[in-house]
Amino acid sequence: MTTNNPYSINEELSVHTSIVGIEEEKVLIIDNFLTNPDALVDLAASQTFTPYSTQYPGIKSPAPAEYTKALLHRLVPIIANHYELPPRQHLECSNCSFSLVTLPENDLNLIQRAPHRDSSYPFQFAVLLYLCDAEHGGTSFYRHNLTQFETISPAKSAIYDQVCAEDIASNGEPEARYQQESDRRYDKIGEVDIRFNRLVVYRSWLLHSARINPGKSVDANPRTGRLTLNSFLIFS
Repeated sequence: MTTNNPYSINEELSVHTSIVGIEEEKVLIIDNFLTNPDALVDLAASQTFTPYSTQYPGIKSPAPAEYTKALLHRLVPIIANHYELPPRQHLECSNCSFSLVTLPENDLNLIQRAPHRDSSYPFQFAVLLYLCDAEHGGTSFYRHNLTQFETISPAKSAIYDQVCAEDIASNGEPEARYQQESDRRYDKIGEVDIRFNRLVVYRSWLLHSARINPGKSVDANPRTGRLTLNSFLIFS
């Protein structure tokens, strides 16, 4: 990678693998990912953030194209080495953006109160770069107790959604709070703690939730809030 890229990735990367749950999903953890992560924090602090979707409890802003290019160059071979991929004809990097949590727990909608999958497509990968400190929590992975599902594949998707809807109809909505530990509906099966400049990769179909520190992380300031850089890599 050329040295004039302000968002270049370290040449020497150590990849730690974590296997979670009875479905044995692999999660990749790479520390010290960027040579100068503060450059991304500085950029985020200069940008305008806007609300993104009904699923994400906060605001987002586009990531620089130089970062996306460097990410693809270095990360695609790592993912190919650790996961069985289809014969690749097309690769897309989707929704590469800075993210900040800004919604207090009382304002969370139903989707934001529970673990979720980003997609049921087996070759979409969530790529999460932490640009904040450990006080902001981490990312946790879950098993849905009624179905025992940990991943939501296309074959499981309709069943999972139906069981969740029936459970809410019978037992009421979950309380307005960020998911932290296990509860009646979900068992936590694994977690990754935040560390500044740590990158995490997992399949988008794995049930997960951001582990939020409500007293610290609900903050729209990129220098003090729960700043992450989120991307999706889709192989097809």
